Amino acid sequence: MGRKTIISILIVFVGLPLSGYVAYRALREAKRTHQIQAEVQGMREEAERVRKNNEELRDKIAYFETPEYQEKTAKDKLNLQREGEQVAIIKLSPSLREENQPTSAVAGVQVDSRPNYQKWWDYFFKY
Repeated sequence: MGRKTIISILIVFVGLPLSGYVAYRALREAKRTHQIQAEVQGMREEAERVRKNNEELRDKIAYFETPEYQEKTAKDKLNLQREGEQVAIIKLSPSLREENQPTSAVAGVQVDSRPNYQKWWDYFFKY
């Protein structure tokens, strides 16, 4: 065998596995880099979302600190009034309420007065 043959055999048995290993490590590193970049992008999006949320909260805090909001809250929740202010409470008379509203209805929700067996029958056999 000649010297060229030995060098060729060395290249095949040493060079190819070595180049395969380098290619494997490079692909693995590229995959890892891609995952890190995706995670960084996700973190940036989350940071932007948190910034927007903080801005909305700052706006709400600024609104809650205004005298108009404080006065409105005091009037609504604490039933307070300004000095010299008169409050009128208006209630609907029973004659102005809807005549055909059933007594079992609560806040406009109709109550089904059918027996349970009929409700189940309708549920399974009526379309």
